[in-house]
Amino acid sequence: MAKPATKPRPSAAKPKPVKPAAPPPADLAAPEAAPAPGVYRLKDLVEEVAAATGAKPKDARVQVMATLTALGAALGQGKGLNLPEVGKGRISRSVTDANGVTAMVLKLRRGETAKKKDGSETLAEPED
Repeated sequence: MAKPATKPRPSAAKPKPVKPAAPPPADLAAPEAAPAPGVYRLKDLVEEVAAATGAKPKDARVQVMATLTALGAALGQGKGLNLPEVGKGRISRSVTDANGVTAMVLKLRRGETAKKKDGSETLAEPED
């Protein structure tokens, strides 16, 4: 059997010139230092704790930092979390790189918020 005839390839094909991409207009450019809209920052947490407790923001920041430090230490030891207003959490995966930085994947199961102990939220309707 004979091979089908093929077209000869050109020996010196010139590459097409590439046009440089134009920069995006200023109104479409991403803001440089603006956080993502769904990010909850330490500043936001401190403000909410200060408002909820009536403490000064400086004092609330100390309390929040102590709480976050304790949570970080517990997670660093491999412990799970069981916090009433947050939910149950566990470490799904954990990887430590060559620099000693640990990355964790946490799974958090949120349930209903804690019921008030003063009886304002009951399970059954009161009988008359």
